Amino acid sequence: MLLPTLAGVMVLAAPAMPEPLLGESITDIDGERAGELEVDLNGAVPVFGGNSPTWLLGVEAEGRVTRRLGLSAEAEMPTPLSAGAVGVRLGASWTLLHDRPRHFHVQAEATARLLGDDRGGVDTSAALGDSAQPYSAGLRAGLTWGIWTLRAALGAQAGAASAHLLPLRAGFALLASVGPSGTWGFTGVDAAVDWGRRSPLVVAPTLGLRGVPLDVPTDLLLALPIRVGSAGEATQWGLAARLVIEFDLVDTDDEADD
Repeated sequence: MLLPTLAGVMVLAAPAMPEPLLGESITDIDGERAGELEVDLNGAVPVFGGNSPTWLLGVEAEGRVTRRLGLSAEAEMPTPLSAGAVGVRLGASWTLLHDRPRHFHVQAEATARLLGDDRGGVDTSAALGDSAQPYSAGLRAGLTWGIWTLRAALGAQAGAASAHLLPLRAGFALLASVGPSGTWGFTGVDAAVDWGRRSPLVVAPTLGLRGVPLDVPTDLLLALPIRVGSAGEATQWGLAARLVIEFDLVDTDDEADD
C-alpha cells in the first residue's frame, strides 16, 4: 500500500531531534516540557499489496502530560469500510534518561490497539511502523552527534498469533541533518523489524523537510517503505508521508515563573 500521512506541529526555537516515520516516538524523545501537543492527520494510499485499493484515513493526538509522561490516542478508518474495521490505538511513554551534554535520550513506551483487528486482509500498519499484534511495549533511544542522529528501539508484543516463535520488535534509523543546525530538514534510512509478521523487515529511505509553510510551524516527512519478502512472500513497496504539527500549550513566561 502507498501511504501519505499528515501529522503534528512544532514551535520550539531549535529543531527537535530528527524523528523517522517508522520509528516515531510517543511525544518527542528529547522533549521534557509539559504541555507539548502534537496532532497527526493520517492518510494512506495502497501500501504493501492487496487485491483492491485500500485507503487509510486517521487522526492522532499525542502530548506530554508531565515532564516524564506522554500519552497518545489514534483513530484509523480504512476506505472503503468493507476493507476493514475502524481502528483505535492508545499509547503512553515514560522518560527514563535525558543526557543533554551527549544528546542521548531513552524512554519506555507501550501501546494497545482496542479496535481494528479486522483489516480486510490488507495490513497497512507495517508502513507506519505499528505493531502487528494488539499490545506492545519496549524501549526507544535517540543519540545525536554532529549532523548524525541514531534512533533505535526494542520491544515485545502480544495478543494474537505470531508468525515467529518470539514476537519481538526492533527499529533502527540513521539520519543526517541538512542545513544550518538542521533547520532545513534531514535525510536517511529507517528500518523496522516485526517478528509477528511472516515478512518482518521494512526498510524506508526517508526525507524530512522542516518549516513547511502553514499558519503554524510544521514538518513534512516523505518515505518509501519497502517490505522485504520472506517465507514465500514477494517484496512489496509503498509511499508514505507525514505532516507534523506541534503546539506548545504552556506559556514560556508562566513556566519560568513556576
